[in-house]
Amino acid sequence: MNSSQKFKTLSPLSLFSNGILLSLALFGVLLFVINTYHIPVGLPPLLAVAALSTLISLILFSLPRYRTPLSLLLCVALAVTAWQNWSVLRDGALLTYSAVAETLTRAVGFPGAFTPQISRSAESARFAVFFFLSLFTALESWALGWSIVRRHALLPTFLLTFPLLLPAFLAELSPPWPCLVAVAVCWLALLFTSLSRKGAPRPAARLTLLALPVSAALLSGFLLLSPPENYTQPAWALRAQLLARDLHVRLSGAVSEGLSILPQSAARPDAQVNLSSAGPRHYTGRPLFTLTSELPGTLYLRGVSSATYTGRSWEPLSENALATLAALSEGSPLVSVSALLPAAANFSSTRYTVTLTPQGAPTRLIYTPYQPAEIDQALFTDDSYFLSDSPLSEYSVSFFSQSEVPTPQPHPASAEEERYRQFVYQQYLAVPPELTPALQRWTAAAEREALHAGGPVRPSGGSEYTDRIALAQWYAGLLELTTEYDLETPFTPDSFDFVSHFLLTSRRGYCVHYASAAVLLLRSEGIPARYVSGYLAQVPLSGSTVVPDSAAHAWVELYLDRYGWYPVEVTPAAEEAPTEEPPAEAPAPQVPAETPPPQSPPPEPEQPPEASTPAAEQPSEHTAPSYLLLLLILPLLLLLYRVSLHLRWVVLRRERDSNRAARLLYGWFLRLARFGGRTDPRVLQLVRKARFSQHTLTSAEQDELFSLLLLEIDRCARAQPLWRRPIFAYLFRFPSGNKSAPRSG
Repeated sequence: MNSSQKFKTLSPLSLFSNGILLSLALFGVLLFVINTYHIPVGLPPLLAVAALSTLISLILFSLPRYRTPLSLLLCVALAVTAWQNWSVLRDGALLTYSAVAETLTRAVGFPGAFTPQISRSAESARFAVFFFLSLFTALESWALGWSIVRRHALLPTFLLTFPLLLPAFLAELSPPWPCLVAVAVCWLALLFTSLSRKGAPRPAARLTLLALPVSAALLSGFLLLSPPENYTQPAWALRAQLLARDLHVRLSGAVSEGLSILPQSAARPDAQVNLSSAGPRHYTGRPLFTLTSELPGTLYLRGVSSATYTGRSWEPLSENALATLAALSEGSPLVSVSALLPAAANFSSTRYTVTLTPQGAPTRLIYTPYQPAEIDQALFTDDSYFLSDSPLSEYSVSFFSQSEVPTPQPHPASAEEERYRQFVYQQYLAVPPELTPALQRWTAAAEREALHAGGPVRPSGGSEYTDRIALAQWYAGLLELTTEYDLETPFTPDSFDFVSHFLLTSRRGYCVHYASAAVLLLRSEGIPARYVSGYLAQVPLSGSTVVPDSAAHAWVELYLDRYGWYPVEVTPAAEEAPTEEPPAEAPAPQVPAETPPPQSPPPEPEQPPEASTPAAEQPSEHTAPSYLLLLLILPLLLLLYRVSLHLRWVVLRRERDSNRAARLLYGWFLRLARFGGRTDPRVLQLVRKARFSQHTLTSAEQDELFSLLLLEIDRCARAQPLWRRPIFAYLFRFPSGNKSAPRSG
């Protein structure tokens, strides 16, 4: 390479423009990852490492010579550093992954969360994270230096940055938008300038500096058209999220215990509800079931119940409790299927049937309406859910209609019910001792507020059943009076108890919050209660409907002696009443589902307040295209259009029929006319020969046409005003495909 070319490569203008692009990509990605996933690391020293890495990478890939040996030397130095500090690097990687996994778990129940067993002090752990991220930053800056400074190419830069941003959008986390915009500006600037000639670095640098504000202006327009707060997770992101989760389950199951792997929808349900993931909720409207019912109206489809509250989650019954239940069930069939106790009371002789067809994979988890009759091929498992013997692609459940408030009467299986009742009072009254004062404080304050506002008065008297149900409804009234239904409720801070924070601090929530609080408030009154998740369907008079993901719900079951479990709705009613008014005999609960049992992907709850008939959570009105798609759609379309033009040029350059190639090349001359292009007489002569003569152009004449076109493209490019040059370069800058073709200086 001659000295003039060397000077051009190392010109201050080229260094400055490439340095801006490299800084936008590296700092944007680094700050995005740290802030989005809450990685515990000191930011100033890491940013200093990033700045030094950017400078080294910029200089290294701007050198006209010795790039390869210096790059190898750098890689060897990093490898030796990593080898000598392997334990620090390993612990830093584990702690970083743990922070990312915890954030994803809080958002979507990501199944890979774990706490690494690392014996380090807090300061040593932070240094390990810093060391790992410093090494990662050095490698990322080296890779970006190659793709931006050396190659000036969009595709490798996109592949080096976008995968680090993608998990946040799949999990619907709220990203730091300035960081995302910085990376996107780099992408757009590369898109506009990557077609500039590599042999002319000064014009390319000027074009880059022009493209940067243009890209920023375009993104600002997108921000105005679709503000970040309106971002909603698109359907493709949800599908990718569920695919990743299912893949993780399959891989972890295969590696850990070597057991046969069932699809997630066919796996054993889990009664655990991770309350840490109860943050802002959005839905896609994706159908989960088709449902046909002989009884129209509001239908609660019970999925899984949970028994034990920990402050951060709802858990299933303990192993000891399940062993006790198994002992009680011996010789007592009704105890082993305790969910059928209300049906055994036989309050109505009218029996109805509901049929559900999962839209995804077959399922073993059976969703049932209340007062189910005997269910074939299904077993009530762990006092929590019905599980079939094998995955079902369709199933039917018969059930009895139930009156709004059952009346006490002798139970046909009173002895078995009494045995199970003793178990219920042992297992479903527990309230964490540290939470009791908070519940009492909130109840006293809420009751005073209700009396002052003329709200619900604490019920007294009445029958045993009426008294318990009325007390549950009274607590539901207090919750509605003192809190706000809000699907955008943020996550509960890690240091707070979930219910205490909801009642005394945030006072915002949806079905997960209301059902959790109501269960503990009822237990504090000595009433056995448990948390239930499932779906809330509105069945029209036609009897057929589709149950979407937004129908996921959670509610409360309380125990009525000599009857069984009874559903109670405690979430404020929806703003819009159902299209079909439900019959009076239909049950009146509703439920937010935090994590409906695994049959289909765990949807999450809710809906807005008002109206007397509860309804399932409603999807957000902001639907696709999502903010991310709006942000990327123009660059992607431009890139696809450019790729198609490039492929057409390559095909043309390899065209063996020289006469046809000449006719196609003439079309490019005509396109150049829009930008002031001129057609050389020699071009017209060769095109006429190809079109009207019996002769075939020689390969030398075909190459001459290509060379004349390239010369005209170069002349037109220099003649364009500055603002028009990016458009012209986008449409007409192609590799010649012929190294001997003359190029204008």
